[in-house]
Amino acid sequence: MLNVLRRQLKEALALQPATMAQLNEHFQKFPYSEIAKIWHTEREEKEKWKLTHLPPILELKKERSEEVLSLIRQHRINVLLRGAKFPKYTARGQVCVRVS
Repeated sequence: MLNVLRRQLKEALALQPATMAQLNEHFQKFPYSEIAKIWHTEREEKEKWKLTHLPPILELKKERSEEVLSLIRQHRINVLLRGAKFPKYTARGQVCVRVS
């Protein structure tokens, strides 16, 4: 609760109110739900930054990228080799037809 109040005060003072009435108005613009959204956005930005800047993450991406690309390529080839199944509707119902 204290953290919410602290954040409300910070956000309200950032708008530079000239009077106590304006400060009260600014406080009402930042209810708990708004503060929770701000915190959620900040957490997401922090996580995105970590994924793009932390050395262990970068090293893992570098090590695994070749392997992942190879797996994707192999999966695509396997799908092409298996052929595709398309639904064919008959009077009795649906029947899958394989095209290869």
